[in-house]
Amino acid sequence: GAGLGPTAGKATPSDAAKPNLEKEKKKDVWSDEGLVLESDAGVDYSLLQKELKAGNWELADNEHRRLLCELAGEEAAERKWVYFTEIAAIPEKDMKMLDTLWLTYSKGRYGFSVQRKVWKACKCRWADFFKKIDWVQGENMAYRKWPEEFKWEADSAEGHLPLTNALRGTQLFEAVMMHPAFDDTKKKAEAKKAVTENNSAGSYL
Repeated sequence: GAGLGPTAGKATPSDAAKPNLEKEKKKDVWSDEGLVLESDAGVDYSLLQKELKAGNWELADNEHRRLLCELAGEEAAERKWVYFTEIAAIPEKDMKMLDTLWLTYSKGRYGFSVQRKVWKACKCRWADFFKKIDWVQGENMAYRKWPEEFKWEADSAEGHLPLTNALRGTQLFEAVMMHPAFDDTKKKAEAKKAVTENNSAGSYL
């Protein structure tokens, strides 16, 4: 019994110091040092990065939407909105690049992967999800009016941005959530099948 005393005594300060070390590590988690803008589709992310870094959330969301249209193909870029069936063809690297930029400059608050986490936590129930990310308001849970009623701030609800589909249905949003860049439990073919089962084209940006 006596032999354990010194060991136990030393363990306490050591254990107490661990949380402080964790805090030190977390400070630099969202640094953009070493962040390289990459695209398999030849897309330029520098303006999105600039607006996000400056905290211009609404301008960043506008550029994000433009980039998503560009990534979805010429037709989407021309019409300025994306059919949910076009999402699956966007390269994984580019979907992850969009997400990484939002994550980095919002310090983990915004981005597709954050929205997916909240969506899954809500068991994919849209009403619960929209409430959680603060896309609805009031007793009737009415959709916020775009763009003036959305919150273009650094401390809005987790997953509040990017807006993605401006609330015009859920198919486009589900297609993003099921994209292989974020749904690592399914193969690309399965994800594509999941988002094309319903062939209605009514869900777009």
